[in-house]
Amino acid sequence: MILVGAGGLCGEIAEGLVRKGVGKLIVCDGDIVEPSNLNRQLFLARDVSKNKAIRLAKNLCPMGPMGTEITAFPLLFQEAVEKGEI
Repeated sequence: MILVGAGGLCGEIAEGLVRKGVGKLIVCDGDIVEPSNLNRQLFLARDVSKNKAIRLAKNLCPMGPMGTEITAFPLLFQEAVEKGEI
């Protein structure tokens, strides 16, 4: 499963997939966490100014007791495709 974005909607979708034990999850997002994201997304204060995809993947790990493999790309989806990452 590939999620394009790690913000509000995709963060909620990612949490549900990880909790249900989806096998592999790829998250792409070139954006950074801002203080305004903290009250409505799966980020913590320590995540501010860091890449959203990487921080979401890290924050999801404890929620996945079924072993979901999470890969984060700190790039926009199109950039990841152009670089051959995906």
